[in-house]
Amino acid sequence: MTPNLFAPSMPRRLRSSQLDPVEMPVRHDPCSPAEGTLDRETGVVDLFRHAGWRARRAAIARALHFSNASTSRHTNFRRCGADRWILRSKTNPDTFKVVTAKCHDRFCSPCMVDRAAVIRRNLYAKLTDARYRFLTLTISHHHEPLRFLLNRIYTAFRKLRQTAHWKDRVDGGVALLELTYGIDRNGWHPHLHCILAGRYIDIVIVRRSWLSITGDSDQVHVEEIPNKAKTVGYVCRYSTKAVPPNIFRDRSLIAEALDALSNRRLVLSFGTWKNYRLLEDPRERDWEAFDSVQALRARRSNDDELASRILSMMPSADPHTGEFVVDLDLPPPEE
Repeated sequence: MTPNLFAPSMPRRLRSSQLDPVEMPVRHDPCSPAEGTLDRETGVVDLFRHAGWRARRAAIARALHFSNASTSRHTNFRRCGADRWILRSKTNPDTFKVVTAKCHDRFCSPCMVDRAAVIRRNLYAKLTDARYRFLTLTISHHHEPLRFLLNRIYTAFRKLRQTAHWKDRVDGGVALLELTYGIDRNGWHPHLHCILAGRYIDIVIVRRSWLSITGDSDQVHVEEIPNKAKTVGYVCRYSTKAVPPNIFRDRSLIAEALDALSNRRLVLSFGTWKNYRLLEDPRERDWEAFDSVQALRARRSNDDELASRILSMMPSADPHTGEFVVDLDLPPPEE
C-alpha cells in the first residue's frame, strides 16, 4: 500500500520514488511552510511548479472530486509540491537532502515531465550503439468508450507479440501509450509507440498481422532510428503525452479518461526488456526518509539539537540537488 506523504502524521519509512529534489533555489525561509495559495473551491495549493497549467489542473481536481478516485489521490494531487521532507544519505550520514513531496499522478503535468526525465536516464543507460526501430500501432475507432478501445489495443498488441515473425525478429523493447481526441469530437484515438531491439522487421508482414488481429486496422508505421540519442528522444516525446490537452474543457471526457486509465500501465516493457525498470530512479536508492520539515520545526521547539542544526543548514542546500552537510558532532546532553 502506497503511504500518503501528505498525512499529518507520517511513517519514517517511505517510498523514495515519491520524493524529488527541490526544483528552484530556496530564497525564502526554508523552514517556513511551502509558498502557495489555497483555492477554496477546488482545494488546490497553487505553487510556481504548477504556474503553466493552472486552469487544467483545477479542472482535473474538480473531476477527481466527483469521480471514484480515492481521497488520498485527490489530496496528493491538490498538494503536489506543497510539503517538504528531509532525506538522509545511507552512505554519508552527515549528508542530507531537502525534497518536495509530489503526487506522481499521470494527470499531473509537471510530474509527467519528471517521469519522462527518469525514463530518459534509464533508457539511455540501457541502450547500446545498435540500431533500433520505432513502431507505431493504431486501431480504428467508431466512437467507442475509451476503456473499450484501450482493452482492444492492449489485447491486440499482446497477440502481435505472439506471432512467428515478431518472435523471430524482435528481442525486446518498450511501448508507450499516447491518447489523442479528435478536434472535431470524432472520438478517442489510442496509439502505441514502440522502441524495438532486434533485427529487421517486414512492415508488410506486420501490417498484415495487425489487420488480422484487429479485424479492421492496418495503420502501422515503422522506421529505423539511426542513433542512441534519437531513440531516447522518440521515447521522451511520447512519455508525457498520455492524456491529450484538448479534453480539459469537458468534465465528462476528463472523468472518462480518469476511469479508463485507472490501474493501466502507460509504459510496457516486453521480451528481453520485460524486467527492466524504466520508472525507477537509481539515484534514490542511496537515500532514506529522515523527517518532514514540519516535524523538524516541532522538534526544534522542543530543544532538539539535531533538528535545529538540520534546519539551520537548509539554506546552504545545493539549488540543483537539494543536498547539504550537517555537523553531527553534537555536545553531550546536560545532566
